[in-house]
Amino acid sequence: MNPTLKNADLLEVVPYDNRKIRRGDVITFMPLNAEISVTHRIISVDVRGVRTLGDNNSGADAGYIRPEDIIGRVVYARRNKRRLCVYGGMRGQIYAIVIRSIRRIKIRLRTVLILLRPIYLYICRSKALRKCIPAKTDLKIFSFSRPNGIELHLFWGHRIIGRLAPGASQWHIKVPFRLFVDVDSLPKCKITEGSESDTNMPEDRP
Repeated sequence: MNPTLKNADLLEVVPYDNRKIRRGDVITFMPLNAEISVTHRIISVDVRGVRTLGDNNSGADAGYIRPEDIIGRVVYARRNKRRLCVYGGMRGQIYAIVIRSIRRIKIRLRTVLILLRPIYLYICRSKALRKCIPAKTDLKIFSFSRPNGIELHLFWGHRIIGRLAPGASQWHIKVPFRLFVDVDSLPKCKITEGSESDTNMPEDRP
């Protein structure tokens, strides 16, 4: 049910009693021959029963749920110190459509990025875009103590754009910053713990 509900959320569940079971409601129910309850959103209600689908799932749950197997409707979720409203009915349907659409867009974007990755890496190696960046850029490297060693973070201003994990030999630079950063010029060795190192954008020489 992510992002609607998280694993650690405490749910407030209200029995339906004589109220109408609505499409879009988030319900907690006992599936047939199951020992633990499930919380999903209703996608249809008819004479055959109720069908559900998790907000983070691609396909509907198998089979139909009988009204008597529904424990109740989720109305609030307690997360840390917050009490979040869980929308049902028409508002719940609209909410589910939005988050599922965003999920599909993200999946397609990941596919496009995978297809474009060879072009991105070629441009990174060509160093063509680095000529558009001022010779002195606000790049800094900070070191942090971790249980398994020292971890390096690369900052562009206040934004973390890169990370060198303890024991790793290669920096991980976020997209699209690798287009502008010469990874080969970054340190691969340990910096004194808690220290800060300035690094300037290297000039491209023929």
